[in-house]
Amino acid sequence: MLSSEEADLSNSEAEGSADENVQTAGPQLYPGGPQLEPLKIDVKYEGLPPDIVLALRQVKQAAKTSLFHWKSFPIQVPEPISRSQSEGPRSSQSINPNELFVEPSFEELDRIALDSQGQLKKLTPSQIECIRQEGEFEVESVNFPGQVHRWRLCSLLQKGKGKTEESLQEGLALSLCLIIISAKNRFVSDNFSVRAGIRSLKEGLCQLLDALIGLPSLGSKGIMERLQEERAKYLVVELLCQSSDECDLDGLCHFIKDQVVRREKELEGKVNDDVDMIPPCPPIPLVFRTPKGSDVDLRLFDRQLMRRLSQILVGILERETKGWFLHFKEQHLAKFKDQLLSDADIEKETNLAVMDEYLRRVFRSILENPDIAAPGEGLGKLLVEQAKSVILMGRAMDNVHEMWNRTWLEKEKRLKINHPILSKIPAWMEERLLQAEAEFVAQHQWSAHEEALSLCRDHNLNQTLYFLSRDLIFMKEREPVLMKELQCLQEPTRTYRWYSHIWDPKKWVIHCLYQGQCEVIPTVVSNQTAPMTRPRSALREPTYFLEKFRTRTTSSRWLFWRWLNFIHCFYSWTNNAFYFFGYVIPWTSPISLQALISAEPFMADYELSQASSSLKMVNGSLCPQPSSTRQTLQSQLRLLWKHVSHERTSFKSKPSMAFLGNEISRHANWSWNYVLKGGLGSLFLCIFFPLTCLLVCCASLLLTIAAPIWMLVLVLGFHLFKILIYDLDSPELTEFSIQCQYFSPIILAVVWKIVILGIIQPIIAFLLGAIVCPILAAFVLLAGFLQYYARLAWDWIMLETLIKRLGRIPAVDTLFASRVAGPGLGSNFYYQITVPQALASLELRIEGEELRAYAQQMEKLIRKPQEDLRRFIQQVFQPFSATVTSTGIYLQLEKEAMILLQTLEDRVRRRTKELTLQLPADIRNRVRMPDWQLKLALHHGASMLCRHYPSRVLSRLSTPPTEFWEEKGLLVEDWPGLAALFFSEIFSPGFLCVLEDGETRFQLESHLDLSRFEVEATHFPEDMSSVMLTCHKRKNITIHSPYLHTDCFNPTVRPFLTRKTQTRKRTGPLNSRTKFETEKQKLMIPLPIPHPVLICALIYNRDNEESVPLESRICQHIMADLERSRPANAPPTDITSMDTDALSIMTSQQVSHHNLHSVTLNLVSPNEVSVNVTSHGDTRALRGYGTLV
Repeated sequence: MLSSEEADLSNSEAEGSADENVQTAGPQLYPGGPQLEPLKIDVKYEGLPPDIVLALRQVKQAAKTSLFHWKSFPIQVPEPISRSQSEGPRSSQSINPNELFVEPSFEELDRIALDSQGQLKKLTPSQIECIRQEGEFEVESVNFPGQVHRWRLCSLLQKGKGKTEESLQEGLALSLCLIIISAKNRFVSDNFSVRAGIRSLKEGLCQLLDALIGLPSLGSKGIMERLQEERAKYLVVELLCQSSDECDLDGLCHFIKDQVVRREKELEGKVNDDVDMIPPCPPIPLVFRTPKGSDVDLRLFDRQLMRRLSQILVGILERETKGWFLHFKEQHLAKFKDQLLSDADIEKETNLAVMDEYLRRVFRSILENPDIAAPGEGLGKLLVEQAKSVILMGRAMDNVHEMWNRTWLEKEKRLKINHPILSKIPAWMEERLLQAEAEFVAQHQWSAHEEALSLCRDHNLNQTLYFLSRDLIFMKEREPVLMKELQCLQEPTRTYRWYSHIWDPKKWVIHCLYQGQCEVIPTVVSNQTAPMTRPRSALREPTYFLEKFRTRTTSSRWLFWRWLNFIHCFYSWTNNAFYFFGYVIPWTSPISLQALISAEPFMADYELSQASSSLKMVNGSLCPQPSSTRQTLQSQLRLLWKHVSHERTSFKSKPSMAFLGNEISRHANWSWNYVLKGGLGSLFLCIFFPLTCLLVCCASLLLTIAAPIWMLVLVLGFHLFKILIYDLDSPELTEFSIQCQYFSPIILAVVWKIVILGIIQPIIAFLLGAIVCPILAAFVLLAGFLQYYARLAWDWIMLETLIKRLGRIPAVDTLFASRVAGPGLGSNFYYQITVPQALASLELRIEGEELRAYAQQMEKLIRKPQEDLRRFIQQVFQPFSATVTSTGIYLQLEKEAMILLQTLEDRVRRRTKELTLQLPADIRNRVRMPDWQLKLALHHGASMLCRHYPSRVLSRLSTPPTEFWEEKGLLVEDWPGLAALFFSEIFSPGFLCVLEDGETRFQLESHLDLSRFEVEATHFPEDMSSVMLTCHKRKNITIHSPYLHTDCFNPTVRPFLTRKTQTRKRTGPLNSRTKFETEKQKLMIPLPIPHPVLICALIYNRDNEESVPLESRICQHIMADLERSRPANAPPTDITSMDTDALSIMTSQQVSHHNLHSVTLNLVSPNEVSVNVTSHGDTRALRGYGTLV
């Protein structure tokens, strides 16, 4: 038995299903529509318990009342609109899309060429005169009034007087180009000219001298970075602190100085965490005042605040783009079109109006938003002013660029009018326009600043106005002076280091890095091996570094630096050769004299001891290096016989299990060890080892004595290699890589620079400019005039003898005449349709939309029995983990649905084919309508949509109407906009572009009776504003959707410099490319205002003697943490990074250049940095060639 709760649940589910059933079986869609019947369910109760049987019967009863299947489901596609209307017999005629638009035929050449007797027509006097002037003639079209067919004669028959004069002008332009461009450039241009040859000769001589002796090579680095730093400081150098924030400013600056001292102590290991507690960071003043008393509010530099505000701003910026853009855009397009503006002006003014409206809405929302005002009063106004300043500065730049574009076009137009022949020379035009550009830049270099100042003054942006004026003063007055001063601070472009080995270990230099200080300690040599040689990882323990080389430095600053390098190289290499061949080989090598005469092994090298004082070892002392142990002759003999004894003892201690027995194996082992190993080995060591040591040591000593001679030859050869083959010492060589410009510097200087470019080039350029170009110009001029008069005579003869007597209007293209223009031949024409045709196509679209909505509605209705069954099983049996399977009742419903869906798909496909326009894509893209007809079509199309679309389409959709309009991007019930959208989808987006007067058009005829779509102009409504908004689109007008980035509100974003270097190239006859560079505006958007932390430090340093050490690396890191809104008492990771930087700074000048070891600093923990020292092998080899800095 079911419980009362289960029974109630079953009853409620049955009632719910019954309600759904009632709704489904309600009013039918069409007469004789779908009929349903309860679903038959066969349940077998045999062998089931009574309780299960009772439960199944109740479930079956509930299923009968809620589940059904379709008994009959007739599918009738919606009737056409013409049949549903009862307006007379004409309305019942359906529209055939294939006959709605008929393309006109352009085959009319026979009609215009033949007369009534079937003969070709003769040319008229006007056509003959047109041939005389242009070499072409026109014939009126018969089928298309107002259109003409244009025929062009071949050049053999007639060229035309106008074209002949154009050819003469081109010849004159070419002749002038050879004189005023090519000939002049052969003397004064930067490429292939006499001037270029003199410059190359000078450069070749300098390169030759530089390769031979070494000329000074200096350069300035970091000029632009220093200028930008001074520019930012100049903006705020006059600011004053508010009287209420003076204590905070002093506390902040003292805090920074205390933190600098504390971190220096941390490097020295003198910080006691229990005593030296880090105080909290004082507040940073964010409001200042100018000398005139105006407030400067910099609260937006708080990055944590900006991160919170950015999330709010993103929502505002996205929300304010919706609901107004399309209507506002179309309204202003119509407004500016009525003012008879050009398309470019319409686009500019409309985009500007759209952006202004968007900004107005955004700024209003920002000022009214309570979340923005919550952190502080006036934040909304600050955000608005910041965004306005960025936008206005950008508009100032756009205004200057637009001014230049207008100047460029006016200059180009004026040159073409005043110089009709010279303007045909591209190089001459480019040169004149670039001169005008240079003059414009010189006159308007500060126009962007001035324009931005004017706009900010109009919008009362006093804070931006102050910084802009300061920036303009700096760029005008301070930047040129600073540029000259910084350019005078020149440094050598390359530095060379030379290393000489120190012979005596007692004179090796030992550096101790301890408590942040690096110092040289006395060298102590110990006889004991070091227990610890690896550098310590803790910063509070001393670390020692060994320097075995003496370093000498040269640079490219002075004259004769190459010979100075030669001297240093010779000295360094010779000293290292003395050390290697005179000390290392004869005394410390494995085959040295000491290895021959000493009785015990010896250690040839030393290493540093890193042990602490607790191990009874002097810190940083030199200890013998076990890895450098050398065996002597006596020690090798002892080792040999120890090995023999060990082998014999090992053999005797093991039981004999050999193949030949114990006796033979014993004698064989004795012979192998004592005779072969011991005897012959000792004989070999006693004879050959001393002989090898003596020969090698003597040869080494001879090389040592002769080292100055053969080393001089070697260094001289290496020096000649750098001069003749590859210049390794070139100051411009930034890395040791293969680069072609450094191969054979002397050969390049003599052969290429001096001979070819310096001598041959100016001679050839002089001959071309003084002789060849004038002769060619005279020849071109003479040939042009001869060609002109000969062509005129030839055209007159052909016109009088052939064309007038035999000329006829052709019907086909031939060798002598071809049609170049006419109806259907070009691509600059459109197809015009009538208002009834447009309305008929819109009716087809409405029926198509209704058909698609009907198909979706019927598909959902057909699948309803399956959905009800799935829902019933899920509600009843889901607690028992039951699921629907494609068997039984569900399979039967699925088969019925598939049959109905296939029938629905076939009928919908057949009806869709009947409603589809069979127009090619190229014809659709050319369909247009005149202005008043387009307005009528949109107006009556909107009325048609309003009359039929809600009942035929919207009522069938499963979504609410508001969602439909939102998907279309239109306002609710914007029927004119929907009509315009459908027309643009039926034909193309260009359909909404009005067909202007004078544009070529051809009528698309219709073979249908469209009288029910006829409209009269008298029905034109008086208020057509809603229709006009959609009619004023233009092919070449682009209106952008408004957009604003959140960076416009953030003054801490990296500013971009609007200074541009524009490079133009001009080409001409016999003329190489010449570059012209012009400097553009120097306005930064946004302005590079420094952070308030730096402003406070500048104010403090200005008013106090004990200043904040701004040049300190530690201070810069502390201020960077404060700027990132991170407290200076942050976790020790910041301090560790600072310690690593400090260590690298302290040891870079003393340790990093040593070739004995490489030092690597690694972060081990927040308070430790490991120092890894890696040896580069035996450093006593021949060393000396300088390394690059």
